[in-house]
Amino acid sequence: MDTQTSMVALEVMEIDEASIIPFFTMVAEAYEAMEDKENLDGFKAKLNEKSDFPAERELFLRHVEDTDRMELVRHLAELGADEIQREWEAAQAAGQPDEEDEPDRAPFVADLQTYSGYWDRTEEGWPVFTDAFQGYAEGTHGQVAVGFFERAAAGEDKQALFAEFEVTFADDGEPDDPMKAVGERFATLWAEFDGTRESWDQCRDLTYGAANEADPQLYAMVYEQFQALEELPMPDRVTRLNEWGFDLSATGEEDEDATFAAMDAMFDEETIAETTRRLTDAAATALPEEASRVIGQAFDDVLAELPWAGNLTQEEIDEVLASVKNDLQTS
Repeated sequence: MDTQTSMVALEVMEIDEASIIPFFTMVAEAYEAMEDKENLDGFKAKLNEKSDFPAERELFLRHVEDTDRMELVRHLAELGADEIQREWEAAQAAGQPDEEDEPDRAPFVADLQTYSGYWDRTEEGWPVFTDAFQGYAEGTHGQVAVGFFERAAAGEDKQALFAEFEVTFADDGEPDDPMKAVGERFATLWAEFDGTRESWDQCRDLTYGAANEADPQLYAMVYEQFQALEELPMPDRVTRLNEWGFDLSATGEEDEDATFAAMDAMFDEETIAETTRRLTDAAATALPEEASRVIGQAFDDVLAELPWAGNLTQEEIDEVLASVKNDLQTS
């Protein structure tokens, strides 16, 4: 495509497409009617003798006069109608965005839907939404997110903007939990979690690091949410992470099974009976007869209420008896 022709075509973009050929045919006729083919003023006079396309003639002549380029007029006259049509169509196509170059909006739309609940659909509530989402979105999704927030800041109807991105709001107005997006994003960091406290700390810190690298505001939110879990027992933490999409269900089940197995062993009747015998024998040896009988009965009562005491070691039993003996001697 000839760049000179394209430039002129773009200068007269306001012309109706059906008028392109008649207009440039008129230009060619004016040029051919000139005696001095290099005389710009002569060309202007000839072209202005025509009555058609006054606005387009003005634009065209201004361009030719500003650039002092009669060779451009000569070039157009020599092209012919068919070639001018082809170059015009090519110039129009060059001015349109390539659909393949448009960024993929889907990831941004997914996050926008997740965070949409932070906006209560009032102007006063808009900063709550931008504080929660804008920094993370622009850092993660680039120009798509930047353009969204620029349009909102310029005064566009915000609800219409959400609708354009096919984002809906829950009828009850409750926000979607943004930690679900975090779970989906960082679930792989928990692949090695084995249910122990040490493993929890390792996976949690990996998540902190990844969130902070993505966006400090995202890290602040993740840190706050994980800190709230620190007071919970491990099975409850696993349940919460599963709700967020980290998919630790298998780990949680294994950890829970291990806990119940340990509890079963702790409450084993044979273990309790053996510990009771050892304590009674030790008490009979270490303490006066009456004290030994009282200690034995007391231990039976304790086991009835707290079965886990049946797992006391011999060393722990000796420590208890030594303490009791000392109390008897000083009383």
